[in-house]
Amino acid sequence: MPDLLTYTAVLPIGASTVAFLSGLLSGERARRGTRRGRRMLGCYRQAILVLRWFLDARSGFLDRYQLRMDCSVSVLAP
Repeated sequence: MPDLLTYTAVLPIGASTVAFLSGLLSGERARRGTRRGRRMLGCYRQAILVLRWFLDARSGFLDRYQLRMDCSVSVLAP
């Protein structure tokens, strides 16, 4: 297994954008009655994942595997 590289990325968005989206996600989870601890990511980390998804797709480079690895999200095998 190769050595793993850890890095921090800077996104070209404001913290207020992440906070706003996080609030929307939190409200939707409350509306649906989602219990605490039932989601892999908290609202803040999910907001970052979604924003990275949109930014990567806009640039023409979307690496779903890397997004999942960066956020420690697993995928169920088919």
